[in-house]
Amino acid sequence: MSVMHKSNNTLLSDYLDIKRDLVSDGWLSPNSYSNSYGNIENIPSIYLFTMVDDYDFKSGLIAYVGMSVNLAQRISGHSVRKEIESTGFWVPVWFKPTPQEDLRSTELNYIRKFNPPWNIVGKKRGL
Repeated sequence: MSVMHKSNNTLLSDYLDIKRDLVSDGWLSPNSYSNSYGNIENIPSIYLFTMVDDYDFKSGLIAYVGMSVNLAQRISGHSVRKEIESTGFWVPVWFKPTPQEDLRSTELNYIRKFNPPWNIVGKKRGL
């Protein structure tokens, strides 16, 4: 189910469905109290930021997909995460450990799959 966020006309989906899909695909999060919990360490990984409506915590979207050979270092102080947080959303981090040689192709596959608004290849960043 998709809903329109009142403050910025953003099309949001059911965040529980998003979480369920991410978990079933092997994604981990330090923002989870379930079997999908994972510590962010300096390992090669694909990562993403989700935007969750902090009014009801029920609706959200995948906002950004990235890659890093040193995940913890990359996530700390990430400028896009700060930019997304400034919109008034809660921004949980998800990551998927990935062999370093597969990072670029895996990141591209997830960008194509999710079409996140903060990945700016050929478009304006944000909503």
